[in-house]
Amino acid sequence: MIDPLVQATQLRTFASRLRRLAPTRDPEAFVADKDQLVSDLERAASELKISGAVATALDAGRRGPIQFGVVAVDGRIVPVVPRHPTRQDR
Repeated sequence: MIDPLVQATQLRTFASRLRRLAPTRDPEAFVADKDQLVSDLERAASELKISGAVATALDAGRRGPIQFGVVAVDGRIVPVVPRHPTRQDR
């Protein structure tokens, strides 16, 4: 998971870059800074997406054991069947 302090630092950096982009009159500097800012934003977004996926996976583990048959999940009826043959308890 991403530390909230790191996120705050990233957002402050992005904001300061945006402030610097506004008054520039040099098109080449604008394009270079814009490209760097876009790549940083895309990287931050992908990190947040990964952390969200991890949080979702951890939350799924708290739901309990897998139940086979018809199960209600978030108000939906979902058929759950084993993908692979299960071993019988000995």
